[in-house]
Amino acid sequence: MSATAVEARDPDALPPDHAASRRRLRRTFAVPVFLVGIWVVAAVGAPVLAPYPPDLSNLATAVDAPSWAHLLGTDNLGRDVLSRILYGARYDVGLTAAGILASWLVGLPLGFFAGFLGGRADTLISGVSESILTFPSVILAIVLVSVLPSGLVALEVAIWATQAPVFVRFTRMYVLRERHKPYVESAIASGAPAPWLMARTVLPNILGPSLVLVSLGASEIVLLIAALGFLGLGVQPPAPEWGAMLSASQSYFAQAPYLMLAPGIAIFSLVLGLNLLGEAVRVTLDPHRH
Repeated sequence: MSATAVEARDPDALPPDHAASRRRLRRTFAVPVFLVGIWVVAAVGAPVLAPYPPDLSNLATAVDAPSWAHLLGTDNLGRDVLSRILYGARYDVGLTAAGILASWLVGLPLGFFAGFLGGRADTLISGVSESILTFPSVILAIVLVSVLPSGLVALEVAIWATQAPVFVRFTRMYVLRERHKPYVESAIASGAPAPWLMARTVLPNILGPSLVLVSLGASEIVLLIAALGFLGLGVQPPAPEWGAMLSASQSYFAQAPYLMLAPGIAIFSLVLGLNLLGEAVRVTLDPHRH
């Protein structure tokens, strides 16, 4: 075999521009994947990673400063803050993942059919979603969790109701733009049936950009869950939800600021990671990037 052939088959023997592109891609995703990944690992591995049960209280060690025994200190009931942060990731990350997945699975098909079919279907679907979007998401969520029976189901319904219309609007707009492009019109002219046309031509072009919206929507859900928890309308104590932890530690800020810093940094880092991940996906999908 010639040296040229060996070089061509060597996966590491990439042209300089391809190698540089891969390095840029790795750098683009490194920070967001790390920030999101640590909280996903925390949510999944909390029972193994947490040094104490999240609800184990000891009033003798209440509001203790960080130490080797309690790396992030203890709260007003003597519960280990690090353990509660790790277990809190199960609520904030878990509810966010479930909420954004439900919103995507509902909003994408509805927006797709509204944009593709048009007519009365478009009027009905887009009219309802646009009406919902006129309300600020936090206000709408507060109303829903106040009216519905308390629990995680009510919280998920509130998340879905605030996020699904966003996917409806985006998908409808994108479909309306795609359906008049030459490749779609050619498929229609050739007699392609609507279901095949939807599945094979328009839908694949929507999935990529919708992933950017998934990431950005997930960051908004994290903030929504934390806001509702802070107001006492989200995950209820003694569950270690980050927003509820922030609310409970307000009275102790002057004495023990770490009680607010720990959940605050957790929320900030997860939201930052999700936003950076959405930006990284957007840059990767940009056909004009160099």
